[in-house]
Amino acid sequence: MADVKLANFIIKTIVYFDIFDYPLTILEAWKWLYQGTVDKVQGTGGNGQYAIYNVQLARVIEELNQLVEENKLETRNGFYFLPGRSNLIRLRLERYNIAEIKFKKALRLAKFLRFVPYIKMVAVCNTLGYSNSRDTSDIDFFIITEKKRIWLARFCSVFFLKVLDLRPKTKNSKDKFCLSFFISEENLNLEKVALDDRDIYFHFWLSQLVPVFGVETYNKFLAENLWKKNYLPNFISYNTAVRRLARPGCDFIKTALLFLTPDFLEAVIRYAQLAIMPQKLKAMANKNTNVLINDTILKFHDNDRRIIYRELWERKLSALA
Repeated sequence: MADVKLANFIIKTIVYFDIFDYPLTILEAWKWLYQGTVDKVQGTGGNGQYAIYNVQLARVIEELNQLVEENKLETRNGFYFLPGRSNLIRLRLERYNIAEIKFKKALRLAKFLRFVPYIKMVAVCNTLGYSNSRDTSDIDFFIITEKKRIWLARFCSVFFLKVLDLRPKTKNSKDKFCLSFFISEENLNLEKVALDDRDIYFHFWLSQLVPVFGVETYNKFLAENLWKKNYLPNFISYNTAVRRLARPGCDFIKTALLFLTPDFLEAVIRYAQLAIMPQKLKAMANKNTNVLINDTILKFHDNDRRIIYRELWERKLSALA
């Protein structure tokens, strides 16, 4: 017997990934099963909890097959996708190979960034996080820093990329590194960065981070963002293979900076970076969650496409209704 609610969740999930030309396996359809807004209920001890629609993998398999029988989905070679989109299988495999090359480059840079003072974690994000990179795309990093050292960490890492000519350019971003999102360890909970409870792109973005340095800090980050399970209750944290991790570096640069009074240096570097920051970013700062500039978060997404993706997702769902 068909489960209408589960079928709806599966279709929502498949349609979202169709936006990015990405067919899903059975396990992916389960672990990324998007439940959207749910009803809040009162839990024990006075803590707010969420009513989650619990579903086993076997039920997802059963419902996927039912949707195929109803011609609402198609399947081939272990992938599930919308009707007429079988070409995505080849595209997914091509992008996986591209992503593998980019990931190796990301790991090489992470091995250098581990020596940058005050960086606690480096994770690849966006499409590289789930191996769906285009050949022309850049490589995005999400970085967590020590508390009260976010400006120093950003300056050192961005300066390093500038010297090596590894920052994206307007006409050439392929395999360049974009460092546009930093947070400090006293601000790990990112729920307030979401547009609202319908920010599907951000919900998935959080769940597709792949740490390449600082696994311990990554685990703390996960613990502070359990709220995302309100939308992705089957989420499984990424367990990065040892071969994909950069080992901790030594702190000789950080130790040297101690002689320069880090608090004073942080203030100076903050002033200098704000002084040379593009006026466009400063004008957009803190008006919404696209561009955030303060001492605990630096987010420079002046071309934030979250609303565009959400509206596209909703239009595709309406067309299928």
